[in-house]
Amino acid sequence: MNRNDRTIITASAFLSLIVVMILCCVSAGRNIVLYASAEAVSPMQTESTAAVTLPSEAVRVTAMPTHHTAEGVLRPEKIRLQLNTTTTTTTTAAYKSAGNVTVIMPNANVRTDAGADFPLVRVINKGETYKVMEQKDAENAVRWFLIDLGGGKSGYVCGNYVSFDGDIYGARAYLTFDDGPSHNTRKIMDILDRYHVKATFFVIYSKSNADIYKEIVDRGHTLALHSSSHDYKTIYSSEEAFFSDMERLEKYVYDKTGVRTRYMRFPGGSSNTISRSYKRGIMTQLTRRVEEKGYRYYDWNVDSGDADGKRIAADVLVSNVKKRLGTTSNAILLMHDSESKTTTVEALPRIIEHLQAKGYAILPIDDSTHAHHHKVNN
Repeated sequence: MNRNDRTIITASAFLSLIVVMILCCVSAGRNIVLYASAEAVSPMQTESTAAVTLPSEAVRVTAMPTHHTAEGVLRPEKIRLQLNTTTTTTTTAAYKSAGNVTVIMPNANVRTDAGADFPLVRVINKGETYKVMEQKDAENAVRWFLIDLGGGKSGYVCGNYVSFDGDIYGARAYLTFDDGPSHNTRKIMDILDRYHVKATFFVIYSKSNADIYKEIVDRGHTLALHSSSHDYKTIYSSEEAFFSDMERLEKYVYDKTGVRTRYMRFPGGSSNTISRSYKRGIMTQLTRRVEEKGYRYYDWNVDSGDADGKRIAADVLVSNVKKRLGTTSNAILLMHDSESKTTTVEALPRIIEHLQAKGYAILPIDDSTHAHHHKVNN
């Protein structure tokens, strides 16, 4: 028997032992997570998944690899066991709903459930209106609507293809502000206090407004990192330059507030293409490395457009938010609180009022917030 054969037998026996352990522990609860070390059987076998059906339960065993050595053997890896009532997709909340949707694209697919992978029921066309029976999120946080097709038939249509005249139930909105602190930051916090909502501030280095960092924290908002210099040429020249800049800000913020924050946003977002001018592939590298270093980065899915020019009219900003919000159920709004963004301050009350009228809970980013990521283009 060669070494590979012995390794395969050892791995199989180990998985069998784990299953027996779970069978013995079913009565202890519905969710059990265990971790153990295992050795990879070959460079090609970097993941193994097994499922065993129990009475009304199922066990999923997944080996999650770490690093290859030069010889192709993996270092100790974790094997995660999860006892679940299902081994398929994540459960999402569904909400009974009133209102109507109208198709705004040339056509839209109606499916058997909330998600693009489910079977097609029918294609509906631009301008057609249907009664909504239920709202539901797909795993990517896009809201889907169960609509009455008539004749006893129904199906789900994606919110990206329709307008909806009702409330978005169970929806969350996160107001985020980049490039502060400045004198506008305090004005924004005063408005937030008036409406009893909290926000998230992705800050840069500012010696002249050093006292505002702690005020952000003391007033109950989330403090997050946006880079020290906000100098694209510097931070996107190399990994070393990026993390040196970010760690300088992280230390400065900690010195001013006593808070260590690991939430961050890339200047220009993770999808920016300007970084190509300084280093090809840098965003692909950085989006991987920031999470390895323990940061959690957030892009946005509703852009107010206040960075599209020096002074965008408040009416335009409000209109942008209303239009781009659509039926998004997990909305991360991008705004700016730098020195020049006075119209953002003017627009904010109407933006908050619109979100509240549509049924959104306005929250600060925390560990439970879905981390929306853009497609990386460099």
